[in-house]
Amino acid sequence: MSDLPSKILDRNSKILPETPLFGTDGIRGRVGEILNAPFSLQLGYWAGKVLQTVAAKGGVIIIGQDSRNSSDMLSMAITAGLTSAGLEVWNLGLCPTPLSLIH
Repeated sequence: MSDLPSKILDRNSKILPETPLFGTDGIRGRVGEILNAPFSLQLGYWAGKVLQTVAAKGGVIIIGQDSRNSSDMLSMAITAGLTSAGLEVWNLGLCPTPLSLIH
């Protein structure tokens, strides 16, 4: 482990990315490594729990996606996580980023 001083290891001994996962327009990373369906499901669930505690009132979560092959898988997993946390989710499907930024 001493040869990986700049790496952080999780309990499954996967090397976590050194670059941020969250960018200005969404989640960033290589699909199949850290970005996969189980991670996205957990992300959706815990984001939903946080949103429930900090949101002033209930509302709908809107999810948009781009045209990459992985978008459907990631969108469905995040939607499942948010829904299991008790939130209502509307999935727009393929859309430009500004469309999903409506407040």
